[in-house]
Amino acid sequence: MRLEGAYWEALEEIARREASDLEYVLDLAASGPHRGNLSSAIRLFVLAYFRDKRRLPRGPARRRANHRAPV
Repeated sequence: MRLEGAYWEALEEIARREASDLEYVLDLAASGPHRGNLSSAIRLFVLAYFRDKRRLPRGPARRRANHRAPV
């Protein structure tokens, strides 16, 4: 999949804001309501996220970035 650098940066920003990992954000973007190729779906997802200032769904399937078990 080819995306412009600005989209990769935006996806990483979304993951940071949501305390999630990039893979989870990409999975959500790919499973969205948009038809067409994956790159287009991801671009639309990024646009919608920042335009609507929406939050990602919470739930047991949500993966957290830097999640570590207590030592």
